[in-house]
Order: sequence, then structure tokens, then C-alpha cells
Amino acid sequence: MLSREGLASMLRASSTIGAFRWLARYDFGVATKVDAAEAYQPLAVLQWTFATLFLMLLLSGVAMSLFS
Repeated sequence: MLSREGLASMLRASSTIGAFRWLARYDFGVATKVDAAEAYQPLAVLQWTFATLFLMLLLSGVAMSLFS
């Protein structure tokens, strides 16, 4: 039995990520491929956001313990 949807990482000259899905209602399949850096960019932004918030929380905890 063939898979009806999926995600593939294609490691060739450049890193790309492909995804496909079979739409049974239309008897049609859709596939796309994007650069890995473009696909993972929102995760990098999220990492920096969490790191910044954690650092601010840590610094405020230290400040509260020093000045209380």
C-alpha cells in the first residue's frame, strides 16, 4: 500500500525538504519542495525568543533576590 502523505528530507547539493499529500476526494496529489533554511527559519526565531525570555527571567530572579 502506498503512503497517502509524507515528508522527505532530500540531501543532495543543497538541503531541501519535500512534502506530499494525496487528495482522494479529487483523485489528485500535491507535492512541494522548499529549501531547508527557509522551512526552519521560524524555528530559529522561536529559539531566540525563548532564549531571550529565559535570560530576562533569570536576570529578574537574580535582581529580586539581591534587592529584597
